[in-house]
Amino acid sequence: MLLKNKDKSFRKVAIPATISSLLGITEPAVYGVLIPKKKPLLISCIVSAIVGGFYGFFNLRKFAMGGMVFFELPGMIDPKTHSMSNVYIALIGIVLSFVLGFIATMIFWKEDSSKDKVTTGQNDEEKNVSQELIQTPLEGKVLPLSEVKDEVFSKGYIGKEIAIEPTKGEVISPVNGTITTFFPTGHAIGITSDSGVEILIHVGMDTVNLEGKHFKPLVKKGDKVTVGQKLLNFDLEEIKKEGYSVITPVVVTNSAQYKDVVTASDNGKNLLSVLV
Repeated sequence: MLLKNKDKSFRKVAIPATISSLLGITEPAVYGVLIPKKKPLLISCIVSAIVGGFYGFFNLRKFAMGGMVFFELPGMIDPKTHSMSNVYIALIGIVLSFVLGFIATMIFWKEDSSKDKVTTGQNDEEKNVSQELIQTPLEGKVLPLSEVKDEVFSKGYIGKEIAIEPTKGEVISPVNGTITTFFPTGHAIGITSDSGVEILIHVGMDTVNLEGKHFKPLVKKGDKVTVGQKLLNFDLEEIKKEGYSVITPVVVTNSAQYKDVVTASDNGKNLLSVLV
């Protein structure tokens, strides 16, 4: 995607996402690149299924838990026979995933540059700044981004955001729009407003590891939603007891398309204001 898209704002997100993915941290790529562009996410899923089938056919096994990515390879050495066959299978699969993913993206994905531009039909001199307010999707305390321990969010790699420490286990829709992503684990929701603002609500840090435990989705992908509509219930106290932070980033993932995304206030409530 870097080879096919020369846009500076896209590359600002994609370059660190590529580096972190190679080190096993894939959230910047998933949330900041694949989900907003959609088709590359589908390509990656299909390639992952193919390589997963390859691994299953050759009975790839691990004998010890280890690190991520290449640091997993020592755990694939058979401790009894010291056979390296699993390591060779893993390396072939890694190469296969890179090659298939690259070729499929080069063939099937084309960047639509028109989506990266916001126009008003006026000359630059005549343009007026308008705004769209994004309501707070959770009750709680708005925190500085430095309180978010995951640099994927705190450094703004996937878009401009606010962070909320919830006091109630309920997520409501911050805009009128459509549910474009709802992870099976229930911890993350993607919404596109009727005007095109793409919003990610990520409940807690590393809560994907709960695999849906303590989360109860109330809508599904493709549903039309309105401001204030309940989207998700979650058990705040039980998630804390499991040892997870409940600090929730609310991110405008396509913020690069707009003039700015700033914190606003309406009747004492902290909101995000998208400047168009």
